[in-house]
Amino acid sequence: MDHEHPPTPPDAFPGPRSLCEHCGYRLRGLSADQACPECGQAVSNSSPVHRPGLPWQRGAGVGNWLTTALLLWFRPGIGFRRLRVSGSNLRDRIFLLTFVIGLGVGVYWVFAIQGVREPWIWGLAVVIGVPAATYTEVLGVWFFSRKRGWRAEFALAERIACYAAVGWVPAIVLMALAQLAAEKGYLMRYWNPKWGPYTLAADVILSAVLLGVSVLWFETLVWLGVRKTRYANA
Repeated sequence: MDHEHPPTPPDAFPGPRSLCEHCGYRLRGLSADQACPECGQAVSNSSPVHRPGLPWQRGAGVGNWLTTALLLWFRPGIGFRRLRVSGSNLRDRIFLLTFVIGLGVGVYWVFAIQGVREPWIWGLAVVIGVPAATYTEVLGVWFFSRKRGWRAEFALAERIACYAAVGWVPAIVLMALAQLAAEKGYLMRYWNPKWGPYTLAADVILSAVLLGVSVLWFETLVWLGVRKTRYANA
């Protein structure tokens, strides 16, 4: 009597769409105890079981929020390796929203204490500007993912950027310090006359340089996130 093999469950690993998370090799036909023929990494290392989700993805709460932010700040490689890449992005968006509101309130509070005129404008600029810049990055990641055949489609690109947003802290701090220095006259005090008059153009150039340098941490976190998830198995 012939016995037919039961069909492979759709969530079995490796499955028809499973890729080696290290090199992107298609693992169809291999078993979990084998090695990737392309790079030699253990097939089992690419199993979705290694992506249990960030603490915030597993459960909302102040403790999980702080743990997630600190993990992505100090050990982003480990954090993005654990990132859950499937399911709704709602909780990831809430992480970004609460983080941005916290940044905006922090800027408003510091500027208000320092006597900056209309500090609410600067807080509002953070609340609007950071998400706008973050989603611009999402579009860039999505575009390059499609060009290179990665799995960082829009939903995953958005998820990566929501958590990489913790990298905006240096940019916001440096820009806030520069604005305070301008308001208090510190820049004029230490501006060398040999450089010429301190004009609006000089202020714009200085701000652009500061922003360009300080945004590097956010860009680095996005790059790490893409690198750790471009072949991720859901």
